[in-house]
Amino acid sequence: MVLCSPADIQVGRHVIEALIANGHSVLALAHHDRAAETVTKLGATVHRGSLDDIESLRAGASKADAVIHCGFNHDFTKHVEACATDLEAVRAMLEELGKGKPFVATSAPLFDTGDEDYVEDMELEGLNMYSPRGKADLVSKAKGKEGYRTAIIRLPPSVHGPQDPNFITHIISTSQKHGHVGYVGDGKHKWAAVHVKDAANLYVATLEGLANGSIPGGQTLHASEDSGHPTKVIAEIIASEIINVDIGSITVEQSMERYSPYIGSIWGGKRVMQSDITRKVTGWEPKEQNLVEDLRSGVYTKVESQ
Repeated sequence: MVLCSPADIQVGRHVIEALIANGHSVLALAHHDRAAETVTKLGATVHRGSLDDIESLRAGASKADAVIHCGFNHDFTKHVEACATDLEAVRAMLEELGKGKPFVATSAPLFDTGDEDYVEDMELEGLNMYSPRGKADLVSKAKGKEGYRTAIIRLPPSVHGPQDPNFITHIISTSQKHGHVGYVGDGKHKWAAVHVKDAANLYVATLEGLANGSIPGGQTLHASEDSGHPTKVIAEIIASEIINVDIGSITVEQSMERYSPYIGSIWGGKRVMQSDITRKVTGWEPKEQNLVEDLRSGVYTKVESQ
């Protein structure tokens, strides 16, 4: 039995589907009736609780043979609080699971203003991190060195596909309100992405690799479909094919003010998110269409005015 937390987010739904397709039974965290209905329709068992209800997480982990933790509160006005909640959730579920059972955590790219490629084995302590979410990375990695079967999957800025509620949708809706899509500098720096179905398959491959010992504890993995897409190209598609507004260069400071400090800093970041180690360790290869293809296929549409 695999505990998946939570079920009512885009990634969680697809992870549940991928787990069941690979023969796993799933206990899925659901914090309201709508989420419980989603869990039931997907063929999983409902476990009522939430990320900020530590006892519900402990109870779920105690019933499971493994945990995939892919939930996070993406209200970017409360990002620091969300990171603190995530850290406590990781600690609680790891403590309940112990050393023998696989635990797959989720993190995010922690970009700074450097130019070096962002690779899986980069030491976080040396980064000028814009997000305290990296603390959960460090806990999972440290537990791996102690013999726990942990792995961290860092999702890129865009986990794209139908019903994507996050970064690209935020860029589109905010740009629509401003009547302008801004890219930072010359727009040549890359924005990493992965299709949600490819990401879900990596979670399953990682869980199974931890279980059979082919993936060492404390391994960090990157769910990145390629080396990324130039932000100017993404901005041009959004401006001309989705919301029909002007486009132009802005500074990093303007990007952070417009798109939020966290998203705006990543939108203006220079690091390329590599996944070579991930592919070698897990055998994972993305198969779905990339972000640019998704943007041009009509998956993303303009946000209706409120």
